[in-house]
Amino acid sequence: MFIRNRCKVKKTEQGEDSEQTLTELETYLEEHKEEITGLLLILWADQKTALTPEEVQAVIEADGVPLLLLETWRQDYSHFVRNYLEPLWQGAAQAGQRAAENSISLSEAPGQNSDFLDADALVFRWIREHGAELVTNSTESQRQSIKWILEESVREKMSAEQLAGRIRQTIGLTRPQTAANHRYYTNALNRLRREHPDMEERAVLQRARAAAERYRKKQLKSRALTIARTEIAMAYNQGLDAAVRYYTGLGFMGPKVRKIWVAARGDRACEICRALDKHYADLDDTITAEYKKTVYKKEVKRTAASFIPPAHPRCACSLKYEEAKEE
Repeated sequence: MFIRNRCKVKKTEQGEDSEQTLTELETYLEEHKEEITGLLLILWADQKTALTPEEVQAVIEADGVPLLLLETWRQDYSHFVRNYLEPLWQGAAQAGQRAAENSISLSEAPGQNSDFLDADALVFRWIREHGAELVTNSTESQRQSIKWILEESVREKMSAEQLAGRIRQTIGLTRPQTAANHRYYTNALNRLRREHPDMEERAVLQRARAAAERYRKKQLKSRALTIARTEIAMAYNQGLDAAVRYYTGLGFMGPKVRKIWVAARGDRACEICRALDKHYADLDDTITAEYKKTVYKKEVKRTAASFIPPAHPRCACSLKYEEAKEE
């Protein structure tokens, strides 16, 4: 069980330590983001190395990713989620639950036999559903990247050797990243041909591919960090929310509880999160806020909305919960 001792948790006054949950989240992020980032980079490196010439040729001939290769990637991601992400999610959720415990009075437990789902059950259900979704999305993202490069190869009339190299360099990248990497590769290729007209074409391709690979590694590191930060923040806030719902169901909070957005500190908060900061909603409602954004030198109104952080990739916001006063 995640919940440790339901009768030894203090209660803070309404408004006290409003950034406590944010501090707990930041601490957990800093302690674990590098670990998961490194593991993701190893996963993508292994997938690229394991991609055989025969599999690359099968992709080219089929004009798409064969089902057998897709299944291999799906198993890779399933293994990664089960062995690395699930323990990380559980730890982050525990940190969120501890933060919730520190803001709720648990002097007595009037509803120990309540039928309300406990926090563990809520978190485990989220882990199971989110894990399956992440595996599917990761596999599909890879398929879409290769689909894009195959379509581009027809337009640019790439040679078989050139296309094979480009397919390998999509491994681990999203479709937008693949497009950006290909632009980088094309620019390097054109520059080498222009500056070294006597260089053999094979050497030109090799040097352009090497330049694109260096850029790919930077892209992968950025993507891995984004995933690590987003997944940690997501699990933390799920644990926080699950604990509050559990204690509310037992009668420790209520009868009406509201959640208040606490934006990440400093430059970590984007315009969406800054707009949501200090806005609140009932436990089962979405927090919304209006803000202004400059688009093509014109100021337009936008609506920021999120049921629970993170509101976007790399969002490091959290929530605080309090008993709502009657209006």
